[in-house]
Amino acid sequence: MQLVLDHISKSYGRNKALSEFSATLSPGIYALLGPNGSGKSTLMNIITDNLKADKGNILFSKTDAPPKPVKALGVSYREQVGYMPQYPHLYPGFSVEQFMWYMATLKELGREYKGKERKHYVEKQIDRLLTEVELSHVKTSSVGSLSGGMKQRLALAQAVMGDPAILILDEPTNGMDVNGVIWLKQYLKNLKKTGKTILICSHSLNIMEELIDRYCIIIDGKIVNDEAWNYKEVQNYCYSIELDEDKCSYNKAKQLLEEVGDIQKADDGRMNVTTKYKILPFCEILMKEEIPALDVTVEKESLEKIFIESVGING
Repeated sequence: MQLVLDHISKSYGRNKALSEFSATLSPGIYALLGPNGSGKSTLMNIITDNLKADKGNILFSKTDAPPKPVKALGVSYREQVGYMPQYPHLYPGFSVEQFMWYMATLKELGREYKGKERKHYVEKQIDRLLTEVELSHVKTSSVGSLSGGMKQRLALAQAVMGDPAILILDEPTNGMDVNGVIWLKQYLKNLKKTGKTILICSHSLNIMEELIDRYCIIIDGKIVNDEAWNYKEVQNYCYSIELDEDKCSYNKAKQLLEEVGDIQKADDGRMNVTTKYKILPFCEILMKEEIPALDVTVEKESLEKIFIESVGING
């Protein structure tokens, strides 16, 4: 599966919401990050074909075949996209089951079947989805009577209906309690195993950090962390080293490690090294360079820190 965003641009009058945005998404979980007004919603609406780009193309292939422009694919592309908006309209007067039947009708679920066979197929799919999102016990309840977290689960169920290859989720944790968030993370991890591409827009950076494979930060419609890939893996490690300066000075150690990563001296004199090297390879480097470390602590670079540095927030 491959979704290609090729130099997408969109303006609203003089306001440029997206500028030459390019990315290639394969199966996995991605986070789309950025401050309010950065272009995230515009991008999601273009991917879901709810909004047309001024320039650029979107290409898609569900198989290993070369991707084709979604303009040419039409309905066959839209069937492969499930969308969970930030503020879903869920028809409060419907029962949960009625709402799912309504969405199944809109999506023409089971149209390959006829009559009673189609009805049985749709019933089975709805029952399965409500069980998966743990709402089967409230299927006869009105949507308006549901809690905020239950409504989010229902919105997710309609997005997953039809087994789309691409899921676009806008602030999916809104209204969820701790148990709901834990459930959602596991549910999305299970969906990832089925080969889906999941793009999440969220301000809950600590939750995203535990969940995503790659991320992208955009500001004013442009990618700000553009390296070899438009999405990079969250894999930096931050080491804090107490040196035995009787055997090796700070400057000497810095010189030996200058190609390993970014090096800063902490207020307490410790050496802070931010690098992509995981714990064992990093310790092997210390031993190879004969750097006398009295103490080494490590933590994974947080997504919040990366975001703050990219966006330029002053703490």
